[in-house]
This record gives sequence, structure tokens and C-alpha cells, in this order.
Amino acid sequence: MPSEQPASGRYHEVLWPHWWFWLLPTTFAAALGIAYGYAYGAGAGWLVGLATAALLLIWLGLAVPTRLEVGPNVFRAGRAALPLEFIGRVRALDAQQAFRARTTSADPRAWLVLRTWASATAVMVEVIDQEDPHPYWLVSTRRPVELAAALQAARDECSGLGANPAPTNNPQAGSASGAPPSGPAAGPEPTRGARHSPEATQPGAERLD
Repeated sequence: MPSEQPASGRYHEVLWPHWWFWLLPTTFAAALGIAYGYAYGAGAGWLVGLATAALLLIWLGLAVPTRLEVGPNVFRAGRAALPLEFIGRVRALDAQQAFRARTTSADPRAWLVLRTWASATAVMVEVIDQEDPHPYWLVSTRRPVELAAALQAARDECSGLGANPAPTNNPQAGSASGAPPSGPAAGPEPTRGARHSPEATQPGAERLD
């Protein structure tokens, strides 16, 4: 399903699964309906199969889509929010760079909003808040260059710096291996949880590969 771009110019995207994702609940519902139909008759099988399919599709339709939004003061990715004032460098990652960033070059402290069933590309957002234990966010998106540009523009507008050149997915903008941007040395890890993602109990709580 295509994402949306509001008239205000602020970035907004909804990550929906690819079409094959929806085959899983329908296949399960069909198998359940066949089992009930064999045991209790065709009527019961159709009733159970259709009811199960409807309930699963409604639940997944409400729970699975992930919203990405760049507002006037905050970046929202799923349930988490990051104030723009704490955003450092932003990198748009192509599919290969995103794969390395979430595997061989991954930092276990990173905050992950990964929806690889929706998109193989991503953005890497440096967190410059020394009280936040997450050095960066890694967020799936179908339009990494647009999202990175929107984040930089909104951050600069929030801080009064004006517009900067649009970001690039050129590996020279950061590590060629897709490693996280090198920010200032991290201070002592706070005793409390993530500052901007209070629902997190462990790194990668938002990861749904």
C-alpha cells in the first residue's frame, strides 16, 4: 500500500507488509476451516474459516502497519518518539548498507524499528542526547533519501540553523560498511531506561523482521 505525504510537507509514511504477508493468516484460516468442516460438516467449516480469517486480518491490519512521521518538534517511528533537538547526523541506507547495519556492523545498544517485510532500505539517525543509552536509531523506510532529508530539514528548522544540503546514501557520508556514525564519546549509561522510548525494556524491542 503506498505511503502518504501530507499537504503540510512534513514527512509521513505508513509501512504496510507486502502482499504475500497476508497469505499467512488466510492460509491458517483455510486450514482451520477445512479441519472443522471435516469434523463437523461444511457449514461449520465455512463459518470457522471465514470468522478466523476476518478476525486475523482485522487484528493484523490494526497492529502491523508502522507509522513514520516527522513533526515540528519530534520524529516518531512506531510507538517511539525522538525530539528533533537530539538528532545528529542522518544517513540514508540502501538495501546492502541497511543489511550490514543490522547484522555485521550492528551496535547492540541501537534502537531498532525494523520492518524488513515492508522495506529492505532504512535510515540511520544519530542520537546526540548523552542521557539516552541508544547511540542511534535504525528505522526501516521505503523512501530513505526523502526521510533523511525531511529529518535534517526539520532538525535544522527546530534549531534555527536553516537548510542543509540534502543527505545522500553515498557510503562516504559515513562508514562504507554501514556502521553507525561516529558521534561524541558516550557518557556513563543511565540507570533508567531509554529517555525517548520509555516502552523499551531491551535493545531492539521494536524489531519485527
